[in-house]
Amino acid sequence: ERGGARSVLRMLHARGSSMTIMVVGETGVGKTSLLSNLFHRGLEWPSGSRTPAIQEQTVRFQLGGGKDEGSVPFEAHLIDSPG
Repeated sequence: ERGGARSVLRMLHARGSSMTIMVVGETGVGKTSLLSNLFHRGLEWPSGSRTPAIQEQTVRFQLGGGKDEGSVPFEAHLIDSPG
């Protein structure tokens, strides 16, 4: 239904969207690097070293729209666990 889709788009433009991503796995498999590469930005904790405890960071940015559409605010809460 097109009216429903427009309603969802209006809500997204007004409030944005968010998600939580947690990575788990053995030591040295690239959990921190995966998060850093997914969002094309450095994280507040160093990659390439052992994660001593659960690390958390929230990244915020605008998801681009087409020419006639505005961008949508997006927030991702990232959780990195020790191996």
